[in-house]
This record gives sequence, structure tokens and C-alpha cells, in this order.
Amino acid sequence: MKIILIAVWIISAVGIARAEANRNPDPMPNAPKDECVFVRNITNWRVLDRSHVVLFTANARRAYLAELGAPASDLTHAFKVAFVDRDGDGQLCGRSLDKIQAVGSLVPQPATIMGLTRLDETGLQKLETQYGVKLGRKKAADETPQDAPKDGD
Repeated sequence: MKIILIAVWIISAVGIARAEANRNPDPMPNAPKDECVFVRNITNWRVLDRSHVVLFTANARRAYLAELGAPASDLTHAFKVAFVDRDGDGQLCGRSLDKIQAVGSLVPQPATIMGLTRLDETGLQKLETQYGVKLGRKKAADETPQDAPKDGD
């Protein structure tokens, strides 16, 4: 009886993971998935869905899209996350054994990072459109556009 229950649970989990993948296709299909970021540089994150998390470095200078191997439902409600550097090199990398996990979850679900893609402004805008969220860096009031003439020009 136990074996049957375990088999049913595994089959349903695989079915849910496939359905999640079909509902949320890879937002950056042609981008490299094996980027790395130092854990100490990650200052913020934004969960897009159960399989995609955007990681930001200091002052949102750089952003990375982490694609998780299995959906992690506890991440969507987490106030804190843990970045698990499995190989001890100080970095989270795509296509490695590194993981992301919600802290304080009743049933911890560490999710392996299957892909880590560095995002540019176009990539951030694409994700904003796809998920209906704001991810871009806010420009400071004293920043001037590159094309704007400066005093004395």
C-alpha cells in the first residue's frame, strides 16, 4: 500500500511540474543559463512564480533570472530566502547544485537552480510585461539621460 501511495504521489508531482512548465514557458529561451553571481552581492530578490526568481545585486545594478528545477510554492510567500551554495565557491550558478529555499517554511522545499541568466534592460522589460510586475531600476532625479546636452555643450 505504501508503495502505491508513493508512486501516485511521484506521478502527480511530475504532472504538476510539467503543467507549471507549460503555463510559464522559459521567458529567456535563447539566453545563456550558466551565469554566476556571488552570494554576498545579492541584496534583493523578486519571486515571479513558483519556478522563476529575479535576483538583484547592490543598487539593482545587475539582475539575474534564476530558473528553478522544481516548483517551490513556499517561495511566493517567503519574507526571507536562503541561497544555498552547495559547492562552496561563494557563488550561485546556473546548471549547478546550488539551491534557493524559503526560510521559516513549515515544509522546506529547496529548489535547485537549473539556469541563471543575466538580465539587461530588455530582459527586465520582457519579464515585466510577461508577469505584470515592475522590476526595472528607478532612475534618480539627478541622473540625466545619455543623449541630453550637459551645461556648456
